[in-house]
Amino acid sequence: MVDPQEMEEEEEEEEEEEEEEEEEEEEEEEEEEEVEQEEEEDNDGDNDEGSSFVFVCEYVCVYLCSLYLCDWDGTYIFVYVHAYLFL
Repeated sequence: MVDPQEMEEEEEEEEEEEEEEEEEEEEEEEEEEEVEQEEEEDNDGDNDEGSSFVFVCEYVCVYLCSLYLCDWDGTYIFVYVHAYLFL
């Protein structure tokens, strides 16, 4: 025979598992919403100016380094990296 107490315990365990699954789903949905909000904020155009500025600085740095440094060994990389870090 099946013990009624065991059945109650099993039902309680199943309910707890269902509650945990629901909580996990809610947390995942919240995380997805946060990611979507961050993406929308990134697409506002506020950060575009900064990224284009960095791109222009990189381009200018590469151009100047290629003009003044004819050897393409470690010296060029050293100057480029340090110039990039200070910009």
